Amino acid sequence: MTDKQNGVAGGVIYAGSGWLGYIGPAPALRPHMHPAIGLYIGLDGPIRLSDGQSGAAVYAPAEAKVPGIDVGGKRLAAFFLSANNPYYLGAWSRFGDSLAIETFPNLNYVVELLCSAYRERPAGSSVVSALIELLGCRRQMPTNSRVREALAKLDAQCSGALSLPAMAEFVHLSPRRFQTIFQEATGLRFRRFRLWQRLLLAADLVPKYSTLTELAVLSGFSDLPHLSRSFRDLFGISPAHGMRWALPMSYRRVQIQE
Repeated sequence: MTDKQNGVAGGVIYAGSGWLGYIGPAPALRPHMHPAIGLYIGLDGPIRLSDGQSGAAVYAPAEAKVPGIDVGGKRLAAFFLSANNPYYLGAWSRFGDSLAIETFPNLNYVVELLCSAYRERPAGSSVVSALIELLGCRRQMPTNSRVREALAKLDAQCSGALSLPAMAEFVHLSPRRFQTIFQEATGLRFRRFRLWQRLLLAADLVPKYSTLTELAVLSGFSDLPHLSRSFRDLFGISPAHGMRWALPMSYRRVQIQE
């Protein structure tokens, strides 16, 4: 079913509370790797991977090499949980470190809900609540109190401007020790998580920006080429190409109650 048949054009971006998501028409994505847990769901048919696999839903753990993704230009739902998301560790614990085609028992229900969300554009919290139900994972934050403090600090200053030495000093550790405990708790290098934070901020600023160059600078990238390279490496597509597919675009803030 095409977007014209659905009566809606463009995509929807969801951002906030450690979530980043998109529902809408999608071009073929090149192989990529993101420092967040990814869940891809084909809304109009299976997802075809460049390694020959196909299925309705793909789970991609943080820092896994994701093959090229193709839904034939139809609608794709792609949602990402970052390390500061209260469900990140629960999903990691349940699904593990390997990319997999998933067959969720309630997938058809969630696909219907996501298709409805694409048409009606409801609040972001209702959409991610359905994804939490689909994943069936519990809230879980790092047991290490210094990692929790660091994630809270990074949430408060999400531009990614805080350096590894500055964060280490904040939690009263050496940079080397802080890097070690951060990676043990999240599976991520600190630098990669900081880059992801900048992307989250960029997504949050989408409703306010006038040009991609302005968006790049406001979200902590050195310039537009820096944003473009990072976006392409993380999502398999350039931001300009992605915007062309997503326009006219809607934005929904995600706020999860504690």
